[in-house]
Amino acid sequence: MNKTTLALTLTVLAQLPRVTFAQETSAPEQAAPEQPAGSVETNPGTGARARYVLSARGPGDGKHAFGALVTFFGIAPAVDARWVFGINETLTFEMRAERAFIYGVSRFDVGLRYAFVEGESFSLAAQGSLQALAVELPGSLGAGVGVNPKVLASFGTEDAQFTIGVEAPLHFLDSGAGFGFFPGLVQVEGGVELAAITGASVTLQAGAMMVISNGDVAALPILSVGGSL
Repeated sequence: MNKTTLALTLTVLAQLPRVTFAQETSAPEQAAPEQPAGSVETNPGTGARARYVLSARGPGDGKHAFGALVTFFGIAPAVDARWVFGINETLTFEMRAERAFIYGVSRFDVGLRYAFVEGESFSLAAQGSLQALAVELPGSLGAGVGVNPKVLASFGTEDAQFTIGVEAPLHFLDSGAGFGFFPGLVQVEGGVELAAITGASVTLQAGAMMVISNGDVAALPILSVGGSL
């Protein structure tokens, strides 16, 4: 081995530790900005995906959220409570209970939501639920059991989600058929969920319920306000 070859070999070997050191030290520097989890822990309201109940995105794998709304069907107040749990990134379990006081309507839904498209700026999901419905009016009592198909589309960011939902419950077991209180229903709602600094979210929702009975269609406005955590 001549002096030129030896000098070249030593030069290459001398450079190897520097390359390894540069790779080892550059990894933490690149990892430093990729710490969204730290920011969520510091400010759980910003980017806290699990706080959103209405969004088609779902809460995320293994995460859950509980939401409560005060809803007005026209002038009739109601309480609407929902719990969602992310089975995985695309499949969400939802449980919902609602009680309207003046009309004496109680509703309970249990179902699954599947996100066909999932992202911050746009999400699209289909949901299917089993629904039980009871109506208490002076001198009359009715109950229905059926399915409630629903389509959800959401737009926004990590800090704000706008969701449009359309549902049309179908009752196949209806003890109130003779009374005629269980016609076709179509409900359209649009809701905004805003992340709060405390880790909860604020929810505003508006829409309408279309009631189809004996060929007639009546629309009832819906307004809700509440939050989730």
